[in-house]
Amino acid sequence: MKYLLLVLCAQLSFAGIIYVAPVEIKGPNPNSFAAVDVLVQDAVTKSGHQITSDKNIANYILTPRLLSLGKSYIFSVQRSNKSGIVVDSEKMKSENMSDIDSVISRVTRASLSTKSATQNARIGEVTDNDSKRNYSRIKTRRSFYLGFGPAWADNLNGNNGLSFMGGFAFGLSPEFELLLEYTYFNAKDSTSTMNHLMFGGRYFLTQNQHTPYLLGNLGYMMGRFGDEQSIIFTDRWINGWGIGLGAGMNFFRANSVSFSLQGRMTHLFDEVEDMATGTDTGQPSIYLLEMLVNF
Repeated sequence: MKYLLLVLCAQLSFAGIIYVAPVEIKGPNPNSFAAVDVLVQDAVTKSGHQITSDKNIANYILTPRLLSLGKSYIFSVQRSNKSGIVVDSEKMKSENMSDIDSVISRVTRASLSTKSATQNARIGEVTDNDSKRNYSRIKTRRSFYLGFGPAWADNLNGNNGLSFMGGFAFGLSPEFELLLEYTYFNAKDSTSTMNHLMFGGRYFLTQNQHTPYLLGNLGYMMGRFGDEQSIIFTDRWINGWGIGLGAGMNFFRANSVSFSLQGRMTHLFDEVEDMATGTDTGQPSIYLLEMLVNF
């Protein structure tokens, strides 16, 4: 009971006496919006406040405005104190007439609270803009990419070579994509090779047409510590888990076909054993510079 009284007292302490100025309507057919005043006053009382017709005793003054732009509407409310200083201003756009009542309620409530109009929707108040915004958040972009470029190996008996890669990108948001990719490295001066099958992500730092990004992945790597004379019996296979880290630049990202230039490093957590001495010679790493085509 004590806690219930505390909650009720807290709610009453936030309640105020509000003066609602007549709605200012701009646009064609202003007489068609005679009910806007009623909707604003209804939203005020449902928020736990009292309405007065005397400005002198009001804690705050609400000044609502409705602007008609063709088939869409912008509703705004300014909240001023007794001194006439504007302490809050909220606005929201309605794409059609059917959503105007929900927009008026949400903007009015927002002007009397700390939440913006887009954050205080209630059941039954979802507008077309909300639906489009939610769809844009959920909608993802799927793409394939192919790449190639020079690469350098460490602890793999092959100093340099070429890499070829292909993958699939699944966008979770405008900033982040999940990656599933396969990369093949072949050393130029030996039979050494390295295969990567890795899962990771790519994070874009801006939303510009040309944007830098960071990437990281984790997966399975299988390599061959080859022999310079290509004697198959001396080749040694190594495999295990590995990681990859890198950064790049994506060009023409908004187009259906874009290009990327990236540099990255992959590292295998498995030691290469020296056949002559039986000792480990280190964990292999591959350094790659790649040109990618995303489509």
